Amino acid sequence: MSSRRKRAPPVRVDEEKRQQLHWNMHEDRRNEPIIISDDDEQPCPGSDTSSAHYIILSDSLKEEVAHRDKKRCSKVVSFSKPIEKEETVGIFSPLSVKLNIVISPYHFDNSWKAFLGELTLQLLPAQSLIENFSERSITLMSSESSNQFLIYVHSKGEDVEKQKKEPMSICDKGILVESSFSGEMLEDLGWLQKKRRIKLYQKPEGNHIIKVGIYLLEAGLAKLDFLSDANSRMKKFNQLMKKVMEKLHNSIIPDVLEEDEDDPESEPEGQDIDELYHFVKQTHQQETQSIQVDVQHPALIPVLRPYQREAVNWMLQQECFRSSPATESALHFLWREIVTSEGLKLYYNPYTGCIIREYPNSGPQLLGGILADEMGLGKTVEVLALILTHTRQDVKQDALTLPEGKVVNYFIPSHYFGGKLKKTEIQNIEFEPKEKVQCPPTRVMILTAVKEMNGKKGVSILSIYKYVSSIYRYDVQRNRSLLKRMLKCLIFEGLVKQIKGHGFSGTFTLGKNYKEEDICDKTKKQAVGSPRKIQKETRKSGNKDTDSEYLPSDTSDDDDDPYYYYYKSRRNRSKLRKKLVPSTKKGKSQPFINPDSQGHCPATSDSGITDVAMSKSTCISEFNQEHETEDCAESLNHADSDVPPSNTMSPFNTSDYRFECICGELDQIDRKPRVQCLKCHLWQHAKCVNYDEKNLKIKPFYCPHCLVAMEPVSTRATLIISPSSICHQWVDEINRHVRSSSLRVLVYQGVKKDGFLQPHFLAEQDIVIITYDVLRSELNYVDIPHSNSEDGRRLRNQKRYMAIPSPLVAVEWWRICLDEAQMVECPTVKAAEMAQRLSGINRWCISGTPVQRGLEDLFGLVVFLGIEPYCVKHWWVRLLYRPYCKKNPQHLYSFIAKILWRSAKKDVIDQIQIPPQTEEIHWLHFSPVERHFYHRQHEVCCQDVVVKLRKISDWALKLSSLDRRTVTSILYPLLRLRQACCHPQAVRGEFLPLQKSTMTMEELLTSLQKKCGTECEEAHRQLVCALNGLAGIHIIKGEYALAAELYREVLRSSEEHKGKLKTDSLQRLHATHNLMELLIARHPGIPPTLRDGRLEEEAKQLREHYMSKCNTEVAEAQQALYPVQQTIHELQRKIHSNSPWWLNVIHRAIEFTIDEELVQRVRNEITSNYKQQTGKLSMSEKFRDCRGLQFLLTTQMEELNKCQKLVREAVKNLEGPPSRNVIESATVCHLRPARLPLNCCVFCKADELFTEYESKLFSNTVKGQTAIFEEMIEDEEGLVDDRAPTTTRGLWAISETERSMKAILSFAKSHRFDVEFVDEGSTSMDLFEAWKKEYKLLHEYWMALRNRVSAVDELAMATERLRVRDPREPKPNPPVLHIIEPHEVEQNRIKLLNDKAVATSQLQKKLGQLLYLTNLEKSQDKTSGGVNPEPCPICARQLGKQWAVLTCGHCFCNECISIIIEQYSVGSHRSSIKCAICRQTTSHKEISYVFTSEKANQEEDIPVKGSHSTKVEAVVRTLMKIQLRDPGAKALVFSTWQDVLDIISKALTDNNMEFAQISRVKTFQENLSAFKRDPQINILLLPLHTGSNGLTIIEATHVLLVEPILNPAHELQAIGRVHRIGQTKPTIVHRFLIKATIEERMQAMLKTAERSHTNSSAKHSEASVLTVADLADLFTKETEELE
Repeated sequence: MSSRRKRAPPVRVDEEKRQQLHWNMHEDRRNEPIIISDDDEQPCPGSDTSSAHYIILSDSLKEEVAHRDKKRCSKVVSFSKPIEKEETVGIFSPLSVKLNIVISPYHFDNSWKAFLGELTLQLLPAQSLIENFSERSITLMSSESSNQFLIYVHSKGEDVEKQKKEPMSICDKGILVESSFSGEMLEDLGWLQKKRRIKLYQKPEGNHIIKVGIYLLEAGLAKLDFLSDANSRMKKFNQLMKKVMEKLHNSIIPDVLEEDEDDPESEPEGQDIDELYHFVKQTHQQETQSIQVDVQHPALIPVLRPYQREAVNWMLQQECFRSSPATESALHFLWREIVTSEGLKLYYNPYTGCIIREYPNSGPQLLGGILADEMGLGKTVEVLALILTHTRQDVKQDALTLPEGKVVNYFIPSHYFGGKLKKTEIQNIEFEPKEKVQCPPTRVMILTAVKEMNGKKGVSILSIYKYVSSIYRYDVQRNRSLLKRMLKCLIFEGLVKQIKGHGFSGTFTLGKNYKEEDICDKTKKQAVGSPRKIQKETRKSGNKDTDSEYLPSDTSDDDDDPYYYYYKSRRNRSKLRKKLVPSTKKGKSQPFINPDSQGHCPATSDSGITDVAMSKSTCISEFNQEHETEDCAESLNHADSDVPPSNTMSPFNTSDYRFECICGELDQIDRKPRVQCLKCHLWQHAKCVNYDEKNLKIKPFYCPHCLVAMEPVSTRATLIISPSSICHQWVDEINRHVRSSSLRVLVYQGVKKDGFLQPHFLAEQDIVIITYDVLRSELNYVDIPHSNSEDGRRLRNQKRYMAIPSPLVAVEWWRICLDEAQMVECPTVKAAEMAQRLSGINRWCISGTPVQRGLEDLFGLVVFLGIEPYCVKHWWVRLLYRPYCKKNPQHLYSFIAKILWRSAKKDVIDQIQIPPQTEEIHWLHFSPVERHFYHRQHEVCCQDVVVKLRKISDWALKLSSLDRRTVTSILYPLLRLRQACCHPQAVRGEFLPLQKSTMTMEELLTSLQKKCGTECEEAHRQLVCALNGLAGIHIIKGEYALAAELYREVLRSSEEHKGKLKTDSLQRLHATHNLMELLIARHPGIPPTLRDGRLEEEAKQLREHYMSKCNTEVAEAQQALYPVQQTIHELQRKIHSNSPWWLNVIHRAIEFTIDEELVQRVRNEITSNYKQQTGKLSMSEKFRDCRGLQFLLTTQMEELNKCQKLVREAVKNLEGPPSRNVIESATVCHLRPARLPLNCCVFCKADELFTEYESKLFSNTVKGQTAIFEEMIEDEEGLVDDRAPTTTRGLWAISETERSMKAILSFAKSHRFDVEFVDEGSTSMDLFEAWKKEYKLLHEYWMALRNRVSAVDELAMATERLRVRDPREPKPNPPVLHIIEPHEVEQNRIKLLNDKAVATSQLQKKLGQLLYLTNLEKSQDKTSGGVNPEPCPICARQLGKQWAVLTCGHCFCNECISIIIEQYSVGSHRSSIKCAICRQTTSHKEISYVFTSEKANQEEDIPVKGSHSTKVEAVVRTLMKIQLRDPGAKALVFSTWQDVLDIISKALTDNNMEFAQISRVKTFQENLSAFKRDPQINILLLPLHTGSNGLTIIEATHVLLVEPILNPAHELQAIGRVHRIGQTKPTIVHRFLIKATIEERMQAMLKTAERSHTNSSAKHSEASVLTVADLADLFTKETEELE
């Protein structure tokens, strides 16, 4: 404050000072070059404002500013005439900062540029050009006039390139001109020039006109991925180019196609699909079809109707039948040709502003379209007629035939005996055991094993053993020491290094000295020498470890080659040789060998193809040659005589032999034939790749990856993609409509089942049928990289199997047909993506309902057809859909008419002659029990939907405009009500699942009574709680008489409802105890009662009764524990030895030097099928040898026994009645902690011991969960107490200790150790199981003891009442419920009074409902003959066989209730009455009328067995009536939910009615065929989503719709299953609707929507039909009616 006082007061500044302080915003900019910077690009010529040094925006300049200007520019600006102050400001207005264009004189250079047009600058009359103007650059600027501009001429000889780096100087005067372009357009040209997209050149014409040429630079050309490429938002460059081109070439697109940013795309109010179909029909009628062919093919059995002939002719026309597609390259629809004055052709897109040089070819002509004949008009027959009539003629056979002079390498692994030796000859030959099994050197085998099996952690010695044993058939068990010695040598030489562990228990990898030649050299050395020579060398080097790779082991016969087995025959050897000699003479013993498959053979141009026959290999030893000749000769016996003998030659010992099959098998010896790819030379099993041996000379073989990468094989096959439900129907239709052997049909089931089918096999078919599910799954097998490609070799090790690509993409299909094509309307689904990847000539979409939600659904079909440019979403919306939304449908309609054919039933009804279809609506009424259940559901759903709809502000929105999650959420209440109308058990979450059993109505009534009883008890509990609380408030206020009266009211209420409800015993104890205290205190004003003397006894009984449950639990837990402990004692007595058995086994293993095997077995047991806990070290990583294992087991068993002993002692100390100290410590510790559990009482300490014991006895495979104090969460911090004990109870897995014991026992058994050790080990395992049982029972016993203490504490808490905190008492934190502040007394009293009123009302309502349900049970009682003996409360007459029941449960006769309704109705609409007894209001619609007499309606006389819901019973009765009226008539039953169909199936089974049900894909076809063919099965249950699409079931004549369907298209599809071509009988549609429910309102709403949208053909879902207001209306109006 002091400093503020010292300041001088403000003083007005004089004019001179103000002038010095004056600042102009342009002052800093006027002295600097005006550069519009762009981060992306360099400034171009003219981007620097050359005039910036002389533009003066203020009349006052400082000297320093002028001095700075002189430094920057040596030139001084001179004007032709003096400019006044006002004029200067006008000329150099702020606009001059924007417009600053440098125009250069035209000069020729080598850079590409194209002349687009020119603008004209006209000099004003008083102006003139200077000399040599055409050689100078000029700068164009704005003037004070909007249509006039200033030109400033640059100095002569100004370097244009220099302008890019330095500001230009101007030496000449300004010239006023007028431009043919506006100022805004000139600014755009300046920006384009700055970005180096265009260049402006000036050329004067006379003295008064300047022509400025606009040249497009190469940077201005568009770079597009494809011709229809478009972004949702145009770049600035394209926008400006579009404006320039519109100005130069008048290329303006129609207004209707222009993008309107202010008017976003909006949904039309109503889409008239019928109008589109009518337009398509009119268009086709006006056209003259160029093709009129007799499409009745001889192989087609049915006679085509006229409309079918027209459809097939149109399809032929779409496929250019008997005419070739247009070959001339038409210009793309989006592009326009522009020819410059220089004759250069450019192509401009007026929609995007892009310019390109290449000719934009429109691409191939569309072949195909959309066949959208209405359901049931025979689209299948039309497609078959098309397939038969138009076959492909130009099939290229190049890829299907084997190139001339080439042979496919086909190899059958040779065995000594072929197939054609006689059995007698084989029996006469006796063989010795194997004399030689040649293997590579041990050095090579070990290095190969380490290389092939190397991973992140290296390779263990056991892995090396397994690899050598399985790959080379090497006897590892007998030669283990030799392999270990060689491994030591390799480590010493640096070829192998150890990366983990010590000795042979570690892991190994390749060393730094390793080279590929280490394997190749040894292999070559081995292949050159003869066996005898090798044997000599091995004898010489027998004692050298370093050369032990040449050393066969003492007991092994292993040698070099693992692939050939040689035998010596004791007799008949010569006989066998004689049998083989003739074949050798014929030349068959000299095989054709793939030159590339032998390392010594000269390679040919194509290494994968054999051209010439070659002699025997010279690099194979004589011994090998001899036996290979025998093997080849024998293998030729069983091979085809036509097959070249080369195919039997072994390729194994070649350096480049690579085997990788799709089956995943390693390159092991087997007898499966193998074939080599002609391109990548991989060998594979011929059977796995479906290559037949008979095709060797005919068909080439390429592996799957090479085939997919090659150009697709052209075929004449038609690919039909259909839903799974009608896949077999296509086969049936083909068999029925096409004469046999006319078409070859294949049902392709995907690479998972069929493997990789060769494309030439697919090409041989006429029709290939697949499902959408298969197509969707095939997408996973499209982009699999080749095993030999860079992408396929990213793994460290070579893959052991080849992933199978899809063969579908390797074929160029003649025709691709999507049946029920609406399944790909969304182009993002997998099936649509896969369909687009397929290569095909003709593409067809076949669907009776191509439009689902609206016309925008056609986009997915257009994407599949690949129609440019509309297959791009941007152009579909901009060119077609947006104009349609703006009520200009002509463009969309005209386009669709070119690709779609539609015949409606109403137009061809005279041709198809289908009998009429009628509709019958069955209006049903709920039974009283169902009505009660429905009202309960309706009440809950209304509250739910109101809460959800409040979050949506605009109720006019369609549900389709909301996200899927929101729609599902707000439709869920509607779904529950719809399900409740079918069957109560169909409502999810209400009752037991249907897998248990179907609920009868009696069971429903019992369930509702139980639920209502529970709700009554809850309401009564709330009432008693409020009364006890009010009594406590009155005691605080000193009103003891009122408090005593409230306590007595609690006791009276408990006695009053004793037979119906159970009162909480603790609440009764609270009232009894506190009333007794009031009476003992003898407060005045409390009247005595007869019951006062029994209060103490009642309180004692309540306490004893409450504690008896806990005492019983303790006794039962103790009794269950005793026998297990006895078993443990008996098992422990059986173990007699002083030292543990497992210790003896370990010592014995060390003694026999098999300890490493034991260690490995234990490790494998620990790590197998075991998920290690995160952050915990496994036991297998804590030991390396048997000594470490022995130490670990000893330590763990000691810890286990110690924890076991502590737990037993802790539980034993808790036995007996709990003392006061124990109870108090438990209360403070965890029962009622002040803030957090302290874990200091004996129970918590015992729990910690349990947790520790559990971690020793079991395996902690999952992180512990808070078990006991899970509910104790702080309200303030929201944190769970970290000190609360955790446990993994319920997640008990076998511990590592027990696993180790089991492994040791298994080891002892396998090595046949002493029986004593094995017996003790088995006993020890039984002991572990007994310990685990004991742990569980001990824990239950501990819990029972703990619960007993909790019960004692609860009894103490139950007697506490509300009290005011004493002033000296500290405020509890957290707050305690029964301790309140003085100022909170009145507040709590008001709250408790409100609670009492609410609870009283709720209790009265729920008791009325319980009475109502009880009376319903009486009305259903058959024992009394249906007569109710109770009197009417009003007229006292017997109720008899007919009476009315109100929701409160009171019953009246029908006469009295009718008088009450007529004369005493209440409410706004007089739609309710009040009960004459309890005065509770009941709506007229909620009154239940009970009729126990026989029903007069004859239609209801058909008995239905079982107790079912109203709707299920009506469905079953209708089906029974159908069979009575028309025996053998078949019916389809549709429902949205599978649960409802399951309930109906149970009802049909109860009534002995045969039926078929389609619920699973696997049994779909089987059940459908049974329904069609079996005369005993006349009922088919189908779910709506799978059974309504595409099926033809004309055997049925009745369709039963169990519930109203919100999607009209689904309904049309369901009805269309029977009302289609081939139907000869009238069909009936049955609808089942419940009166006065949501179904009645839905039916009315759907009818209204259908009339308002005039769209009976459209396919709408719930989301597209309903608005938010409609949904709210469904609930609110029904609520009003119910009220």
